[in-house]
Amino acid sequence: MPKLTLKCSAEGTHEACDGDRKVGEIENDHLYDYAMKHVGKEGPSAQGNLSAHVSGPDAYATFAREVGAEGRSKEEIRGLVTLALHPLKAEVTLLAEAIGADGRLDNTRLDALDDSGKIGRSAWRRAKDAEQRVQNAFNRGQLTPAMISTGAPLRLALSDGPSFKALIEDRPAIVKTNSIVGLGGSGSETGESPRQLFSRLVEEKKHALMQTDGRLGELEAHRKAGALVAKENPDLLKNYRSDAKSA
Repeated sequence: MPKLTLKCSAEGTHEACDGDRKVGEIENDHLYDYAMKHVGKEGPSAQGNLSAHVSGPDAYATFAREVGAEGRSKEEIRGLVTLALHPLKAEVTLLAEAIGADGRLDNTRLDALDDSGKIGRSAWRRAKDAEQRVQNAFNRGQLTPAMISTGAPLRLALSDGPSFKALIEDRPAIVKTNSIVGLGGSGSETGESPRQLFSRLVEEKKHALMQTDGRLGELEAHRKAGALVAKENPDLLKNYRSDAKSA
C-alpha cells in the first residue's frame, strides 16, 4: 500500500498527496474526529482531552500511519491536529481584513501580511490590482466616494473579479466624471466644506496617479493632483480659496 503525506492548504483542509500528486483531501472535522476516536487507547471515553489519546508511542505510530504521516514527530502530529481545530484563514479573508476604515487598502496591514508570510507575493499583487479596479471605476463615475468608503466595492473586487465587472465595471456611469457633486463645488451634498472636498479629491487623484506611475514620488504626485483637480473643478477652486481665507 503506498504511503501518502498530508499537506495543509490555505482553506484549512489537508491535502493527501502521493509524492507531488494530490490524490484527495481530508476535512478538518474528519481529521479531528478520527484523532479523538482512534489515537489513544481510551478512545471516545476521553472526549476533549487529546493528550489522553496520545499517551503511548503505539498510539502515535498508529495515528501517523493511518493519516499518511508515518515517521513524523509527536510535535508534528500535534501540529496537524491543532491546525484542524484552528484552520488557516483563506487569503481573500486576510486581504479583506487589510481594508481600512476609508474602504481602501491599508498598506501597513497589507505589508505586515506579506512580511509575515501569511499571504504570497501574488496575493499582494492581486490586492493592488483590485484596488486599482475600484479606483478606475470611481474615475469613470461608476462609484461614488460614499460607496467606496463602505469597503464593499474593494471586497467584491478582491473576492469575485467577474462579479465586480458585471455589477460595476459594465454598468453606465452613475455620476458625471470630472465634476463635483454639489452647488458650484460647495460640497453641500456630501456634507463637506470646500476645503475638505478639495483636499479629499486631491488625495484621491494623488492615489490614482501613484498607482498608475510607480516611479512618481508622493510630493510630485500631490502637486500634479492639486493642479488637475483645480483645472477640472474651477468653481470648487474658487470656493476653496474663499473658504481658506475665512478660516
